[in-house]
Amino acid sequence: MCVVYGLSLLYIHNLTNELIALRDEKAEQTTKENAYQSLITLLDDTADERDTLASRFLLVDETALFVSAIEQDAQARGLLLTTTNLVRTEGEEEELDTLLVSFQVTGSAPMVKQFSTLLTYLPYHKRVSELRIYESVSEAWQGDITLHFSLIP
Repeated sequence: MCVVYGLSLLYIHNLTNELIALRDEKAEQTTKENAYQSLITLLDDTADERDTLASRFLLVDETALFVSAIEQDAQARGLLLTTTNLVRTEGEEEELDTLLVSFQVTGSAPMVKQFSTLLTYLPYHKRVSELRIYESVSEAWQGDITLHFSLIP
């Protein structure tokens, strides 16, 4: 009778350990499922914000179109725009690549000021490293502006 009792206790102990392992496994699985659902909800809830942030960066493939659009806009305003520098620099480690663009714009004083201001307010992640507006020959005004845009692949 003691042997049967001992074996029964051993069997119950083993079943208890198996149940504890199953409970822990189920709890871990539930935690992972909850984390996954939270992540999906977070992705859905922040989609608009992520799209807005992404729109603030130039795409590498769109840089030529971007510069061309600026040149066309200047021409439509009756300004002479020259792209004096266009250099893509690769970011180090976790930094983004940058596009350095320098323009020289020539025209009437109000138009040069307005267009230069427009370039500084472009809604992209950038840094303005140079902005000069000055009177040149024969009552024409010039503006020199250098912008560093962040690029994403």
